[in-house]
Amino acid sequence: MGLSQDGSHGMRTSIFSQSPNPFIEGTLGAMHRDFATWFEQATREVAGLMSAAFDQAGIIDSAHNLASSGLRDGATIVREFLAHSETGLAYDHLRYMISEADLRVSDDCMCWLRSIALELGLPSNDDLA
Repeated sequence: MGLSQDGSHGMRTSIFSQSPNPFIEGTLGAMHRDFATWFEQATREVAGLMSAAFDQAGIIDSAHNLASSGLRDGATIVREFLAHSETGLAYDHLRYMISEADLRVSDDCMCWLRSIALELGLPSNDDLA
């Protein structure tokens, strides 16, 4: 396979890394492309907010809301769920991260989360963000 104009060998790359995008090329490829994009964008925003929350928190004792399991590595957990076609679990984990860390996501992120919920046939509850 030759290089495309962008030098990518014709493969899409994820906004998370320069590796092939598993959401579009792999397990979610058969699903609506917007659905995969919503997950990518929401995960990217939540991961950035989570990283900032950890940076600002300093020392985190066991009583701190950021001491909860699955927050520091939450984006990785979401990606692993998606890689195994566990979209419902990926969505639940994103919502858990937002709620547990009391993150304030953008209106765009709320729209992506609502769209994911509708695609999954879940209620779109805005109480957590």
